Amino acid sequence: MPKPPLRDNPHSRPTTGSGARAKSKPLQINELLARHGLGSERQNQVLSSEEQWYARWQAIAPPPLRPAVVRIVDRRGSLVFYVSSASWASRLRLELPTWWPTLIAHQSPAPSGWRIQIQPTAASTGERA
Repeated sequence: MPKPPLRDNPHSRPTTGSGARAKSKPLQINELLARHGLGSERQNQVLSSEEQWYARWQAIAPPPLRPAVVRIVDRRGSLVFYVSSASWASRLRLELPTWWPTLIAHQSPAPSGWRIQIQPTAASTGERA
């Protein structure tokens, strides 16, 4: 059975031309990110910040602890250390307080604290489904 023809509804929103999209709905994810200040410039700043923290950690950490940390992220003024296993997490919890003052020296603003999270190797390499 065929559908009945569409009626003009006086209460519906008028469109701004044929096939035009509303300005409130982004067509691409880049538009959405740009609206919230999370464009590629911001992503580059975040990545460079992560790389700087990781490089600083690799420079000051003792050789046995270097492979423990997979990644370091600055979240809301505190550093999050991602480690590959629970055993590394417990070891880092014991040894990080001795290296913390050296890690945050000459940083402005200095992170207020730190947190350790476990990130399995599969998650960090993207192999996990």
